[in-house]
Amino acid sequence: MNRKLTKATEILSLVFEFFFLAVAAAYFIATILHFAKPATVQNWVTAMASETNNELKSAGFCVQVIRNGEYLRPGVLAILISGILANLCYTMIFRNVNLILRTMKGKTWFAKGETPFQKDITRMVREIGIFLILIPVVQTIISAIFRPVIGMEIAEMSVDMSKIITGIVVLALSEIFAYGENLEKDVEGLV
Repeated sequence: MNRKLTKATEILSLVFEFFFLAVAAAYFIATILHFAKPATVQNWVTAMASETNNELKSAGFCVQVIRNGEYLRPGVLAILISGILANLCYTMIFRNVNLILRTMKGKTWFAKGETPFQKDITRMVREIGIFLILIPVVQTIISAIFRPVIGMEIAEMSVDMSKIITGIVVLALSEIFAYGENLEKDVEGLV
């Protein structure tokens, strides 16, 4: 095992965990302001959207927030809700990456030695796959809810589905960890 690479990945995953948590908090604050100070949020959105063809994006979710000069307040709410949920999922993904690396080194309270084939590591790898799949699923649900509210002919929304493919690959990888866990138990039983 490359200890420098593992340590660097551990540090980066911790940095990204806190970064995505801070971004989720920023989206949450913007959502509160969306209701408490709508004019302020409208000014921010109008300024940002003018540079991006009247669209806002968050984690592959794209919403047109201004159409024919009209500010689409429900579209902004859709992007804010999507931003909160997607960034919380990313926070959990990087939290699990960090915990996996620390558990493999036996540095967590639930570690069962220094091996990657542990029940908790298998669970955390599965959770990463689930969180990756959850992001576009939630975005699709948000799109389905908000498009009729905004108006089908006005609102254009898109969702990046590549995370589903990645999530399925990670779920398959978790099965390899589960298999390795069973093999390790069998070997220990023979010795």
